[in-house]
Amino acid sequence: MCTRIAVAIAVVLLVCSVVSAQAPTVLPGSIWQYQDFAVGNTMNPGMSSVLNLVHGDGDAWALQTVDVFNTHASPMCLNPCITCPNVGIGIAPVQFCQADCLTAATQCQDGVLYQEADADGACAIIGVNAFLDAGGMQDQMIGASTQPKSQGQSLGMAADQVLLRSDGAGSGWAANEADLFQTQAGKNAAGTVRETSGITTWQESFVGGAANSTATLAASTNVCTTQAQVVY
Repeated sequence: MCTRIAVAIAVVLLVCSVVSAQAPTVLPGSIWQYQDFAVGNTMNPGMSSVLNLVHGDGDAWALQTVDVFNTHASPMCLNPCITCPNVGIGIAPVQFCQADCLTAATQCQDGVLYQEADADGACAIIGVNAFLDAGGMQDQMIGASTQPKSQGQSLGMAADQVLLRSDGAGSGWAANEADLFQTQAGKNAAGTVRETSGITTWQESFVGGAANSTATLAASTNVCTTQAQVVY
């Protein structure tokens, strides 16, 4: 008869939102805006679920979600991107203030992260490891009057899943989901500029088996996008 020996669950969550950049020299009436967000870094995983179930009957489960939202708008009559939805829904147009020579800028970031892991064992040794990192950056400078306009964006994510099962029957399951979206737009007397970036990913892994079988599964996803534009 199987006896539960140990069920261990470790869940680590680190969220970091950083705004740090050297502001460029701008003329009076110009607009400079900067945003970035990071979930995880090179030293620490952003979202991490580690489940270990050794022998005996039992189950372990972990769930983590993170929603990051940043927005900038100048002047106040500009739509501050509240209507900007996630990538899978579509992109709403940016509504600028009604003034031909107005200098205006807006940018927003929306990051939704979801991670779930599960281990269900019957006399098996099961290990489930899931990791998910994401980050994005936006930088824009809208010059006064007819001065140049510049915008830059970067967006990326990385995910890993490792599932191990040996000895007795049992199963392990892990899922990572990331929905990242950012947009920026600006205008002055010389015209308008706009950039959007979006990443939607879904990663799922499952391993199972009968007694005395050994199963190992590893999955990895890395996505990055970069944009830049300068209008004179």
